[in-house]
Amino acid sequence: MKTTPFTELIDDQDYLKVHEDDLVVAMLDPKPVVPGHVIVVPREPHPILELTPDEVLAKMLTIANRVSMAMFEELRCTGTDILISNGIPAGQTVPHLSINVIPRQEDDGLDFSWKGKQLSQEELSVVEMRLREEVAEEDQGTTSTKQEPEATTQTGEEQGTSEEKDEKGKENTQDDLRLKRLDRIPRW
Repeated sequence: MKTTPFTELIDDQDYLKVHEDDLVVAMLDPKPVVPGHVIVVPREPHPILELTPDEVLAKMLTIANRVSMAMFEELRCTGTDILISNGIPAGQTVPHLSINVIPRQEDDGLDFSWKGKQLSQEELSVVEMRLREEVAEEDQGTTSTKQEPEATTQTGEEQGTSEEKDEKGKENTQDDLRLKRLDRIPRW
């Protein structure tokens, strides 16, 4: 397993953890923006969101929600920010996915707001269409790579069953998705 600053903290028996299980660990951030800042990380170091198994993501979000509720009760915060910085341009500094849960108070001096840009309806529609198509392809287990139709002159034995073809298509599709995701891994 690759070592990251987070795996070192996970392995440190004395480090301040608020939750541990076989998939995720929630611990105090070693460089908190405010007291009580917690990071929820997968036990295995997955560098970005796209490479993290769904089961682990679901568990991370469940624990982040529990941490947030505990912050309201025990730290008496009036809000929480729950943030994922996915990739270097988004501010990710460690090659290990994390969810930051940050307790907030009014006038605490933190500013995570941004000024939205005004886009035309046409610009919004183009973005929506492109994202909708990609999300649908991911849901169907396909990519935008078009496959050429096979020649129909094969005999029954050469063609194989449609189930075998479907299975091979799924395997190729999964490989394509993995390759797309590998291109997204930041270079630290």
